[in-house]
Amino acid sequence: MRDGDPRRVLFADSGAKHTKPKADLTRPLGFYWTEGRSGIGFTVDGIPPLKVGSALGIPSAPTVLFPDGAVLMPSLATCERLQGFDAGWTDVLVKHPGRGPEWRMVGNAVSVPVAEWVASRVKTPGDVLEFEKVPIRQNKPWPDAGWNVGEGRTGVVASDQPISVQRPSISEFRDASWARLSDRALDGFIERVREGGLSIPKGFLGALRRADRKAA
Repeated sequence: MRDGDPRRVLFADSGAKHTKPKADLTRPLGFYWTEGRSGIGFTVDGIPPLKVGSALGIPSAPTVLFPDGAVLMPSLATCERLQGFDAGWTDVLVKHPGRGPEWRMVGNAVSVPVAEWVASRVKTPGDVLEFEKVPIRQNKPWPDAGWNVGEGRTGVVASDQPISVQRPSISEFRDASWARLSDRALDGFIERVREGGLSIPKGFLGALRRADRKAA
């Protein structure tokens, strides 16, 4: 906001935090198969934040291990839907197979529900809620939220979820457009995770080894 108090947009709501689901093989487990030694973007019943791909536009889609043992990558159309757009939203006139701008567009996009909430609050600001205030000290970790309006720099104890919305399972987005990894890609990921010694759910690597594959 160029005028007015931005707290009336960003600190006028506070939703209850959802309990994070337990990471086990009974739930879909999302990860980045291109990583493995230092992290994999592990996400329970979802996919990690979409990357824009390389500077050349080569996509880097995440992968999901489903409870039925399938290891699949979501299609571009699925990722468009996950961001809140209609499938085909990124269609462009100029096509470069495998190196088009569509994945970059999806990865850089602000999810539609988030944009709608921010726009609605900008249009109709609310009243600033009473949050617990915490000091901001030099050489100390910063609080998760705060402002520098009126009373100066102030840390507050605020939820990172201004509204509570029940999100659907990633399984609801699974369809025939999802693709399997090649043997080489999946085996390479398994080896990197093994070498990296990352903390992963019990049975995760075993499930990946047993998964159906696609020829390289």
